[in-house]
Amino acid sequence: QVDALRQNEDPLLAIIKDTIARVRLEINSSTKTILALNPILIPYGVKTATCHLIIEALQSRIPSLKLSEDQIRNADNARSLLRRLSLDQLTALHASPLTTNIDVPLKRKRQATLNTLNGL
Repeated sequence: QVDALRQNEDPLLAIIKDTIARVRLEINSSTKTILALNPILIPYGVKTATCHLIIEALQSRIPSLKLSEDQIRNADNARSLLRRLSLDQLTALHASPLTTNIDVPLKRKRQATLNTLNGL
């Protein structure tokens, strides 16, 4: 039994791969969005939408589990976003918004003392 279980791929991974492939295929028709060569990478701007579609696809594997109204709305919004990207109405972001440098001071400008804090 253990060997049989090991041979079956985790359905979550298969659903994630399929959904990413579907998202890439849909936005590939856009002239504004350039996809990475790596087949499992998607633009930063569609990651959340892709997650909503993955959740929707996972739910179908558990018939007794029903999606909430928010989950249904989020999946519908994700499909709408992908449609707008494929029609060049939007451009997907390619990089994380946190790619800019963040300067961290290495030493304090002023020493905290009773006099400088004055009443704190």
